[in-house]
Amino acid sequence: MKSEILASVFVVLTGCGFDTAGWSGAEPSDLATINVTYSADAGLAPAPSREEGVSLTSDQNYMMVKANGCAPIDGAAVRIDCDVDMPIPPEGFSVQLNASSLTNVANMVWQQYVIGVSGRELYAKVENWVPDGPKLGIINSFYGLTPDLGNQNNSVNYIAAGASLVIQLNTDDEHNVIGATYTYNPPGGTPSAVKMDLREAGTVIEPIVSYTVNIVGPCNDQNVDLMGKGRISYFASTQIEPQSWVPPCTQNGWWTAETSNVNYGELPAIQGTAFVQTFSAFTE
Repeated sequence: MKSEILASVFVVLTGCGFDTAGWSGAEPSDLATINVTYSADAGLAPAPSREEGVSLTSDQNYMMVKANGCAPIDGAAVRIDCDVDMPIPPEGFSVQLNASSLTNVANMVWQQYVIGVSGRELYAKVENWVPDGPKLGIINSFYGLTPDLGNQNNSVNYIAAGASLVIQLNTDDEHNVIGATYTYNPPGGTPSAVKMDLREAGTVIEPIVSYTVNIVGPCNDQNVDLMGKGRISYFASTQIEPQSWVPPCTQNGWWTAETSNVNYGELPAIQGTAFVQTFSAFTE
């Protein structure tokens, strides 16, 4: 993964590599599937769009921000539920929780927590970037989440319907993200989980003020075509709301450079501690 400046807007490219410092096994997340109903009177949140006619797809999804503006978010977490079997393409794909830090902090500008899918394996990943590149950050840090999904149909690997993937950020009393817990919940099976402690990995730690979810290619600016549908559940300990762009208190505008054919559902313009969004991807 590397960062590039294009017209004063940063693009984050996820890289492929290995560094296991700070990783260990963990207790699975207890985040359950949630059912959220929204008021029929609630309007829709403005959808993000960096180019005309393109929105809520691939690397363009809502940013979750704290309801009272540029303030740290505690307890950020996401859960991806697969409603149908999702075939795994040869190049794999990734579920990315991408977050931004405060501009005036300057020690960290981009925090990325990923569950990657490759063949029949799942892996957890962290890539956190500081303003001058990987120095003091943590880049290409991987750890195995499950060695064998055990799902194959006519030689095609897949994530089974009813499975879920959870990325849960861990924070300290100063609102800094100190690590993350990654959980795979197979339908009717035993969950597996790993965690990253950023302090043990020797990287800087900072709060986040916004986060988003992207289901895209695995690394290195890759695009991927997927087949399937499901739900993305967003969680936080305090009130958050979906917005169309990163808050002005963050380091310019950041987004992942990996892409896909995934489309995301609309969300209401309300505040809450949990939201549920649909996603779907189909090839013609």
